[in-house]
Amino acid sequence: MDPQHIRHQLRQLSAGTLSEADQELLRERLELLEPADIDIIFPEKEWAETVPFHISPIEQQTVYSSIMAQVRPSSRVVRMRWLRAACALLLITTGALTAMIFWRNAEAEKVRMAAAVRSLTFSTGAGEHRLVTLSDKTRIWMNGATVLEVPETFTGDYRTVRLHEGEIFIEAGIDPGKPFRAEMDSVTVDVLGTSFNMRNYYTDPGASVSVATGKVAMRHSNRSLILTPGKTGIWSKYDGSLLPGKPAGKPGSWKHREFHFDGEPLGEALAVLEHSFGYRYHVKDKRLLMRPVKAAFRDQSHADVLRILAAMGRFRYEQRDSTIIITANTPATPIH
Repeated sequence: MDPQHIRHQLRQLSAGTLSEADQELLRERLELLEPADIDIIFPEKEWAETVPFHISPIEQQTVYSSIMAQVRPSSRVVRMRWLRAACALLLITTGALTAMIFWRNAEAEKVRMAAAVRSLTFSTGAGEHRLVTLSDKTRIWMNGATVLEVPETFTGDYRTVRLHEGEIFIEAGIDPGKPFRAEMDSVTVDVLGTSFNMRNYYTDPGASVSVATGKVAMRHSNRSLILTPGKTGIWSKYDGSLLPGKPAGKPGSWKHREFHFDGEPLGEALAVLEHSFGYRYHVKDKRLLMRPVKAAFRDQSHADVLRILAAMGRFRYEQRDSTIIITANTPATPIH
């Protein structure tokens, strides 16, 4: 028996993050607990001074019936062990027992409530910017080729929005009683009164979060990063790692068509410009993509930005509709 592992699983169960397979294993472990095991997992000193919350007789009977319905009918001893574990859990401040007994009902209620809440989907085309203001005064700027989903009204414990594709900059409204949460792919970002950038295009190797003000917690699975102003977190789509990235400079500066490149490869710079201006770049010589770019642009036209990059990167370009064809400069032929 691993007491800490069981306690960890109970916390996951309470948070609604424990898988169905692990829930079944947890129930099996609890059924096999000896009295001494229960004392280790739920030490009396941890809850002896806790003021228990009131439970009506009807609720007590419901709890008892729910427990008995889930215990395998092997013996009365097993049932009493399970019941004792449940009673110990009931007195823990975190409310883990309540979650363990009513988790199925709670999940069903969440599904019902989610279905009842109407979602709104906002999108932008290539090169288009858009500002969305939510009911809590949160402001979300959308970069080009972005799809964002928000609830018409916020319900539950969090104010949750979801980035399906693209890039957004969020200035989260303040509501201490209902923290703000943003999701993309399998990444969750928890914030409270801050501003930050999220990027997750299909062609990107990872999803990133960069903080402008305040502090956020970027989470994936059981891993998390605490990010402060100027810091970036990156979740890799290849191996699922969650690691700090290169300092962000000015997160969200793209919304003013302001770009800062400090040695990034040309390929990364073009990826940034693609969504803000709506052009596609076809680079014939792939070696050009690795040339470093050190430049800053603010509210300049696409033509001016490309002209400066071409001079720095020593390449030529031509435009065909919305596609920019980039080729390396041809070396001058020596004169004999």
